[in-house]
Amino acid sequence: MDTAADQTDLTQDFRSAMRRVASSVFVITCRQGEAHLGMTASSVVSVSMDPPSLLVCINRAASIRDAVRDSLLFCVNLLAEGQGEIGAAFGGQLSAAERFAVGEWIEGAEGLRHLAGAAASMLCRLEAEIDYGTHTICVGRVTRIELPTMRSPLLYHNGRFANLPG
Repeated sequence: MDTAADQTDLTQDFRSAMRRVASSVFVITCRQGEAHLGMTASSVVSVSMDPPSLLVCINRAASIRDAVRDSLLFCVNLLAEGQGEIGAAFGGQLSAAERFAVGEWIEGAEGLRHLAGAAASMLCRLEAEIDYGTHTICVGRVTRIELPTMRSPLLYHNGRFANLPG
């Protein structure tokens, strides 16, 4: 039978294993009333091409979770090389009120902010959600995409931001 110590070891080992995965870095933004909210995420993947959709995992304790649920709209910004300070700011280095002072943010017609100079920005409408463990798995249908000039994505590996070699 598994003991609490075994579970703690498994959790720590899992965290260490996942740190070895190189992931793209995203900033998820949404709006709650007049407040703009955002968080850094690396758990974002495509779900379907028809309809175009993304899966985004949001910690259930994050304030943005309820805002996404209430507004049904969110924007997924794929950070580009050189945007590590934005990832750090939205990853908790700065308070929620200070985060949008880092980087150039453009407010779209829906009132959501997307990042100028991002590798891509995708506006999504929440279509499904599942609570699992510490997170809510959100499926968003992509309704609009901003694709600026091709830029390489910012990566996150072993607790640090990294750029693609080359």
